[in-house]
Formats: sequence, structure tokens, C-alpha cells
Amino acid sequence: MPIHFKVIYDGKRSDLEINFIKLLDLKIDLDKVIRFLLTTKYDREVITLEGLIYNFTLFRKSRNIITSIAKMTIIKKLTCVAYEDYEKYFLVVNSWIILSKLKSILHNHFYKIKNEYYMVADNEKFRLTFEAIMEVRIIFIIIAIIINIKDVFKIIKFMRVYYGKSKSTKSNI
Repeated sequence: MPIHFKVIYDGKRSDLEINFIKLLDLKIDLDKVIRFLLTTKYDREVITLEGLIYNFTLFRKSRNIITSIAKMTIIKKLTCVAYEDYEKYFLVVNSWIILSKLKSILHNHFYKIKNEYYMVADNEKFRLTFEAIMEVRIIFIIIAIIINIKDVFKIIKFMRVYYGKSKSTKSNI
């Protein structure tokens, strides 16, 4: 059963839509997702340095699982438009360089990208528009977790130590 992720970000709206085909449709505000990823479970309202370090460490420990899932994910549509003032040539050239680097990173990390569109448009104020529709199957997520089962145990151990459910073996200070 495929799962569709639709990420939309522009000046007016930022949404993350998750569609479990034939089960349910879930729409989440992208700001809430980012806040969830930058905070800890004890205080979801305040972004702290401790929360950033914890989530960065958690991301680093789960990097292999995320990479394995991305290698099995198909991007059905990708649109990335940067709005720059054309009178500032240096910024326009840098925007094209950044878009080409983004394109190469996406082609290296995802299985297939079907419909992609990159552009730098003229506007007085800098703005970025991004839309991506990704599809991954639940079985591929399960396979990625099984392949990287050692990382799953490391993540669980890290979370237990952080939230105080077990004592760290190295804390003999």
C-alpha cells in the first residue's frame, strides 16, 4: 500500500499532506512538523539548544534508516522556484548553483524523480516556493527497518538514556 507525502512551502502556505491510500488522508501544518522535530517531548512549545542537540543526535543515529527509505522512494513531482531580483546578478547565479546542487543531491538519494522543475524568477523580494510529492510503500519502510535493525536498537537505547528510563553505563562521574 503506497503512502503519498506532499510537501508544499511558499509565502502563503506551508503544508505537509500524508495520504495513506485507501485508508485515510492526514493534513498537517509544516510549521508544526518542524516544531515537533526541533523540540523535546517535555516541552513542545519552546525550541531550546538542548532540544536541537537531542534531535540532531537522533537524526544522526537514524541516518542509515532514512537513507535506506529514501533509496526506495519515488518523487512523482518536484517544483522548486527561487524568486530573486534580476538586477543582483551574483544572487541569481548563486541561486542557480544551489538549485543544481539540490538536483544532484536528490538524484543521488532517491530512487527515481519523474517530474522535476527548477527555476529562478524575477521578483523584488527573495522568496522560495517548494512542492514535492513523494511515494513510498509501507513494505519498503519495513524492509529498511529490518536491514538497519542494529540502528533501531541504538536509537531506542539513546532515547531511554536521554529520557531517564535507564541509566547510562558510562556515567561513573
